[in-house]
Amino acid sequence: MWDKIKKLMQKSGSKFIIVENDQPAYVVLPIAEYENLLEGSQIEKANQEIIELRAAENQETKTEESLDEQTTDKDEDKIKVEDLPF
Repeated sequence: MWDKIKKLMQKSGSKFIIVENDQPAYVVLPIAEYENLLEGSQIEKANQEIIELRAAENQETKTEESLDEQTTDKDEDKIKVEDLPF
């Protein structure tokens, strides 16, 4: 059976879906195509991780800026030597 499938794949260059109980159960495809699929999913996973890291860094930066603004606001409320009447 596998020899027939391999010959058909070599002729057509196609993928095949094996059906069991009227439901798709397996896919048979050339190894190069399978490796491309894996590589693509790894790239997508890496891209998603980069997006998540950038989002976390942006959130960190916003938090730091917010803290800096709060500190600046508090400093403005303090009395400075220059403000004293001499």
